[in-house]
Amino acid sequence: MPGMDSPAAVLEKFRSEDLQNRVVAGDSQPLVVIVELDLPHPKLEAVSPKTRTAFGTPKFRFDSPQESTSEVNRRVADTSMKIEEITGKKPKKFLPTSGSFIVEATGKQLQHIANLPWISAIWPNTRRY
Repeated sequence: MPGMDSPAAVLEKFRSEDLQNRVVAGDSQPLVVIVELDLPHPKLEAVSPKTRTAFGTPKFRFDSPQESTSEVNRRVADTSMKIEEITGKKPKKFLPTSGSFIVEATGKQLQHIANLPWISAIWPNTRRY
């Protein structure tokens, strides 16, 4: 299990300058953010065809991550519980395909969340045009 990160490493987890500024200032206005977990993802591998043809359709398969599903589920559950302890409410939603939570938290709470093990990044939840 990873230990606590240095203050600079924690600040780098915030993927926008505005989020970084709000965290440093200890902003009390709640923000909705995307909290990305450091979870293993399956790898996409090309599978060699059994017969060679000029117009063969490429085949692919997903190679399972080294860590077990139960370990990944434990990380997700533990992180959800810790986010709830920090913010006083459960994360709004878990997005399994990206391994991320939607969370509403203040700048000070986000600083504590960023210090949790398995947190790899915190993104602003904004539209980009």
